[in-house]
Amino acid sequence: LALDPRADTRQIAEATLALRPGDIIFVSRAGRATKVVVVATAQRVNGTKLTVVGTSREVFQIQAGDFDTPPIRIGRAVLPEPYSPNSPKFIREAAQRVQRSKTNEHNRPVKRKNGTRHPIADDPDLRSRLTAAISADRIDSELAVMMQRIDKSVQSVSARFDELVLLMERRGYVSQWSLTDQGRILAKIFHELDLLVAEALSNGLFDGLNPAELASLMSTFVYEFRRAEDPPRPRIPKTLQQRWKSLTLLSKRIANDEASAGIARHRLPDPGLMEVSFDWTSGVELIDILNDDLTAGDFVRTMKQLIDLLRQVSLVAELPSTREVAQKATQAILRGVVAASHGSPVHL
Repeated sequence: LALDPRADTRQIAEATLALRPGDIIFVSRAGRATKVVVVATAQRVNGTKLTVVGTSREVFQIQAGDFDTPPIRIGRAVLPEPYSPNSPKFIREAAQRVQRSKTNEHNRPVKRKNGTRHPIADDPDLRSRLTAAISADRIDSELAVMMQRIDKSVQSVSARFDELVLLMERRGYVSQWSLTDQGRILAKIFHELDLLVAEALSNGLFDGLNPAELASLMSTFVYEFRRAEDPPRPRIPKTLQQRWKSLTLLSKRIANDEASAGIARHRLPDPGLMEVSFDWTSGVELIDILNDDLTAGDFVRTMKQLIDLLRQVSLVAELPSTREVAQKATQAILRGVVAASHGSPVHL
């Protein structure tokens, strides 16, 4: 039985449609098989159009009608970046990558003589084999793209890690791939602003304060105004105004250092809850603290975060007096609705 030519044409069209940029195939040029890489695909009324680059930097376009047999992907090449298929530099680099690529040379197209049938035409399972081959090539192509993305992600993570290590070395937290005493303190702080908290500790910004003052100053690490409108003007206790200025300057220096190292700048501390935290820790009732800008839910959530950070400071602060004040501040905050939401007994 002769092979249905329409089926062969359909299989060629399906195989052409399955090709993706970066796929390497053989095409027939001037009577010989030429290795090329697909750099672009486009869908037209008469089928898929491929733009390919050969090893000699030739650029041409082919369609399904230019193939005698379904094109088979024989390899994969990572296309140059930035992606610019019309650029001479891009074309030159793509041609070099095709030359260097490892390909399956056994998949060279077999030239047919006029009037003869290819021996494979007698295979009763030809159609299913070709369909399976096309599916396998498509899966391989998708896997190659996924692996390329993973490689880029790994490289990005590795680069950021190196930049972070350099930052830690400059600020005295790491030395010769080992943590310093200051680095061991930082390793025990679990917070999005951990570096700023550690720096504030080492600079003594938390020392010599009473429980209300310490809670007020540390609220700047856990509170963040999130509404679309401009935040209200913060009210900073008079005894903390100089400490707040010092903390702001320290934060800006760290942010500049992070930017120089190629690391995203940290979120700046927010003084919006300093007065509220000071009053609550001092024993002021909730009804006298809440306002239009602060709901009970927001207040309780922020106080619980503040308690967590104060407890960490009570464990890592160098001065015993600072550790003791942090513990007292935690006990002072843990009352009323805060204690109730925290699962602690409420004393009436």
